[in-house]
Amino acid sequence: MFLGIILSILAAFCWGSTVIVVKVVLKEQSPLVSVIIRGFSAVCFLLIFILASGLIYSFRSLFQMNISFLLIIGGLLNSLGEILYFKALKMGKASIVQVASSITPIFIATILIIGDIENISILTIIGTITTVIGVGFVSQKNGYNDSKEEINTKLYYTSILLAILGALSWSISLVMLNFVFEFPNINTYSVTAFRFFVSTIFTTIVWLIFSIGNTNNNKIKRERKSISKRNFIFLVYAGIMAWGIGSVAYFEAIRLIGISRASPITAINPLITVILGIIILKENLNKYQILGIIIIIIGTIIVSIS
Repeated sequence: MFLGIILSILAAFCWGSTVIVVKVVLKEQSPLVSVIIRGFSAVCFLLIFILASGLIYSFRSLFQMNISFLLIIGGLLNSLGEILYFKALKMGKASIVQVASSITPIFIATILIIGDIENISILTIIGTITTVIGVGFVSQKNGYNDSKEEINTKLYYTSILLAILGALSWSISLVMLNFVFEFPNINTYSVTAFRFFVSTIFTTIVWLIFSIGNTNNNKIKRERKSISKRNFIFLVYAGIMAWGIGSVAYFEAIRLIGISRASPITAINPLITVILGIIILKENLNKYQILGIIIIIIGTIIVSIS
């Protein structure tokens, strides 16, 4: 249980630390291109790790029909979630999008309850709801209601809707992943690499189809030709941290303590974003964020003891 909690917190840190750099990249780059570069960076990192660890044989167990089907469908759903999330992050405020996408634990708990897939205690449900409420408080930034800031209402609500749909897609994908870990001889690293490879290939196909259908679009032509060195490095970092280290830690946590406990704990990743924003971007911490931190800690404790 303790190791599972630690790994869940590590995953939250890896995910939360990449939001700022990804938001910077998305000011100049399209969501599809960003997802592709981040995805291939993560897959390459995982493959190098697997080869260095002598675990290449672990891929053999993934080519059983049932396992392959779950990983492929799960990879496609993960890709859809990533595309929707990056699109939301590009058009909306990072803090608001993070709040909307962090409701993944609620979707997961709902799916598990409706499908009678996993036994969930009342404390787990209370902890899940408490954690997500805390994330909502933490992600409220000081300048959001600033009268000097003009907010496009349509883009605001569209970004929230896309983030929620992305969270729903991730939730279904993660529940399917939970089934994979019930099979014997399943290695977390090979599962992660296989799943994200499928996800990145699917995103690449979507981008190619979109590009072919818009051959006269000057913006797409520019994206084909070049990407700045800084943006490329940022996306490689995001891929290794979020999809490489972060996701492996998360999937290992699922294997150890179950998805109903691991997912709510990782929902604290917006808290990491806020802390890094204060340190790196010199953002101020308001009373709502302080309250949110307290609520998140309480929610995490509730889930941990449930």
